[in-house]
Amino acid sequence: MAEQSQKTGDLAESGRQRRNTRMASTPDVPVRESKAPDSPVLRLSPPCWTAFVTAVKHGHLTAASCN
Repeated sequence: MAEQSQKTGDLAESGRQRRNTRMASTPDVPVRESKAPDSPVLRLSPPCWTAFVTAVKHGHLTAASCN
C-alpha cells in the first residue's frame, strides 16, 4: 500500500495504477488529470457529473467544441 499524502488521501496501489480510497466528506465528484496527480481538482455535483458523462457518451462533447 502507498504512503498516505495530504494531497492525495489514502491510496491503494494496484500494479502501476493508484486509486484514491478516501471517503468523500461531500457528495461532490472530484475530477482531475489522472496522469498529473498534483493538478487542480474540479468538484462537480452528482447531477453535473452525470450530465457530463452522458454528453461524452453521446458524442456531444468533442475537442472541437472545447475551442
